[in-house]
Amino acid sequence: MICDATSRTFGIEIEMCNFDREKVVLPSGYEYSKTDTILNTDGNSDKRFGGEVNTPPLHLCHKDREDVRSIYEQMAAAGGKLKWSIATHVHIYSGDLEIDQLKSIFYLLYHCYPFVKEYCHIPDWDEKVFNAKPIVTTSHYERVKAAKTFGDLNNVFANQSQKKYLRLAFNIASHFVRNTVEFRCFNATTDFRMVENCVLATYRLFYYAINHSEEDMKAISTYDDFVNTLKLPRETPPILTPLIFQGNQYDPKGCFCADYIGYSPKLAKALLDQGFTELCLVGGSTYAYELAFWKKMKITIYNRNRFRHALWLIANGKLHLTYTGALEWLQSFNNDSVPRQVALALYATSKVRKVIYEKNEFEKTLLAAYKAKAQQSIERLEKNCGELIEMLTHVPYVNGNLHDAMKCQQTIFYQFRENKNSHSCYGTLKRNTDIQMEIDRAFDDFYNLVEDMPDGTQFYMFSESPYLSNMHKLAVIKGSKRTDGFFLYSTHPTQNSRAYTEYSTYMGVNVNVPPTDIAIDDPKKLQICKVNSNDFHSLQHQFVKKVDKMSRCHFCYVVMYDKYCLGGFGFDFCRGNEADLWQLSDFCTNNDIPRLSKFILYCIQSRQTQRLLSRSLGRMISSVITYVYTHNPVSMKYRGAYEKVKERCSEGRLAYMSVLGKFKNMEDVITNYQKTINRQ
Repeated sequence: MICDATSRTFGIEIEMCNFDREKVVLPSGYEYSKTDTILNTDGNSDKRFGGEVNTPPLHLCHKDREDVRSIYEQMAAAGGKLKWSIATHVHIYSGDLEIDQLKSIFYLLYHCYPFVKEYCHIPDWDEKVFNAKPIVTTSHYERVKAAKTFGDLNNVFANQSQKKYLRLAFNIASHFVRNTVEFRCFNATTDFRMVENCVLATYRLFYYAINHSEEDMKAISTYDDFVNTLKLPRETPPILTPLIFQGNQYDPKGCFCADYIGYSPKLAKALLDQGFTELCLVGGSTYAYELAFWKKMKITIYNRNRFRHALWLIANGKLHLTYTGALEWLQSFNNDSVPRQVALALYATSKVRKVIYEKNEFEKTLLAAYKAKAQQSIERLEKNCGELIEMLTHVPYVNGNLHDAMKCQQTIFYQFRENKNSHSCYGTLKRNTDIQMEIDRAFDDFYNLVEDMPDGTQFYMFSESPYLSNMHKLAVIKGSKRTDGFFLYSTHPTQNSRAYTEYSTYMGVNVNVPPTDIAIDDPKKLQICKVNSNDFHSLQHQFVKKVDKMSRCHFCYVVMYDKYCLGGFGFDFCRGNEADLWQLSDFCTNNDIPRLSKFILYCIQSRQTQRLLSRSLGRMISSVITYVYTHNPVSMKYRGAYEKVKERCSEGRLAYMSVLGKFKNMEDVITNYQKTINRQ
């Protein structure tokens, strides 16, 4: 029996940035999320400041209303701020629903999505990344439609993310975790009246869905019809303008906090074409832009990056490093000259730092190769770092951040904060040298940064986000990866048309897809071919349907039969010692061909694949391990082909391992495939 609204419980995820947790008193049953972290308005997370408060199950009553109001008021009074990537998530109890009622909530989202988007003000950027509010696809609809049991429905949304399932704007996958449906469609707010509207709208959406047919939902034809039919409150929280550290909306991490954008001649030209003669460069992880600009104009360097500061100290003779620990072998190349000191610091923090701890055989082999060529590499760096030293000893240098530079009312080029590689570089020096250095690492706060920019300051920056609507786009430079491009933004409206270049979004690689009635029976037509990582990544986006985040593979292959591409598979280095390689991806190009996905696995188990991999790595490759993201106890694709590794399995994820070289030749592969088809 379905309970009525007064007895059906709900809960809210209350997200806010910057507030001081020590100034907020939570009522009994309320708690901070232990799994979700909130990036504050400086782009960093903190255990004390900012966070997500989860309520206990609540009722539509005065006491619970006042408790929730108190939380919002306390968080705002303790310094709480909003930003574009937090939201108001409302959960509603669903433990008493039948499968058809649960599916009806999905149907409401699918058939009325344009109206839901307009009503809830879902921003365009949230639709592009799987861990925000991805668009419902026809594939999702067909799989939900075909689901006969709760288990089938659960598997529709299983994926490889940290949450282990895809979360749509109406997240019915939450039912299988906590017996609630999560309405993730509302933006964040500090206005309690808007919070009440979100809760009321959630109840109206929920009860309409479970009490009406799919045909009723299809019949809703206009936005006004949608709002009036469901009796929805008219106002919901508006879209928030993104802060400047919004990044690539196709990237599950970059969309929340931008990846560092490295130096590119195209980007440098777009900036130089703006025609200024003085420039203040802030941030960055290397001195690439500074080296490109310093002889073309008057520049000033503002820096709070510890690795860059260490290079400045060395170049100016204020720091001399002695190498110890895992880098002690570099000390034999050391001397007191500034060029050699700079060269050693650059060499130690280049590719060498990634293998100095020799965690596996691959790293040991690579480090040995680096050591063998160390003398030549260091001497070459020493010859090439003369210009860097000259610049660092002549250009004005300020130990300051973006806000320090803004006070001087200059033309500023902001390179964003240090990236993780720069942080790792300094960490390598700190652990393996006698470095003694103090530098204030205070981070910039980006809340209202553009709006509060001082008069007379011109601000420039590159971003992969096309949605920074509070600045002017001066140029768009085509990107090489899945992105809308690199955008040159400025608070200064003058656009130099020479800097504008056209760009294109992601396009897939064209392949010949085999017909459904193809007969795979001739070993002479069957080949396993090596392909480059970019082409393979494009094929993944075309043909992998049940995975939302596509990771690039180091070793990539396709299975060709005559002129047709049957599928592909790719590998990466294994994270542990349980197998030689991690099978990161495998797929077929036509799912209607009987057991074609199983055939791809047989090709992986062939000696030809084993030979290709062994030659690429210079050692014998005997085994691979892979993960399958499902809530079923077994994977029907891998069952019978690979062995299940129970100790590596977890909730929502199965582990399967296989030996390579199982099939001596392509005749064996096809023979085994034919047996598999005959057993159907």
